Amino acid sequence: MSSIQSLASEINASFTDAFAQAEAKTGGWKPDDGTYSCILEAVNVSNDNLTFNVTSEKGGASIPAFGVSFTWRLRDDPSSPDGPRAFRSRMEVLPKNPSTIKDKDRLAAAQTKMGVVKGQLQTILGHEIPDLIAALLELDALVAASLQDGGTAIVCSVQVKTNGKYVNYYINGRES
Repeated sequence: MSSIQSLASEINASFTDAFAQAEAKTGGWKPDDGTYSCILEAVNVSNDNLTFNVTSEKGGASIPAFGVSFTWRLRDDPSSPDGPRAFRSRMEVLPKNPSTIKDKDRLAAAQTKMGVVKGQLQTILGHEIPDLIAALLELDALVAASLQDGGTAIVCSVQVKTNGKYVNYYINGRES
């Protein structure tokens, strides 16, 4: 087992409950296009039957993968009588062992997805991300501490933008 696979396995064990809770909290609701002040409620990492296509043709070979998404709660949600609603960002699916990808286009796709996740983590954490797994664990610990009584919420500006059938989420910056 590669080091990425063992670390992803470790993360999966840490985040399984958070992922299930995030799904239950959001109920599939997505906010309209716009920019929102949001509280980060969970870092979701999933290993559940995810794969990454390693060839450019549809239905080609694939390798095991893991997914990363975030659960956000609107800071202010006047249109909801039950209080601010939560939503989960689109999951980025990353290969567990990208060194096995030989197709240059699929390798570029994997690198792009890794860059997206690292960029999101860098924006939230406020520092460079040399190690994805360490950054996910760091953010998970910060989120857990923020949700405790007296904890400081992690608040970010999140832009929601629909592009055809996909909803994209951009973390514009951390708010104080």
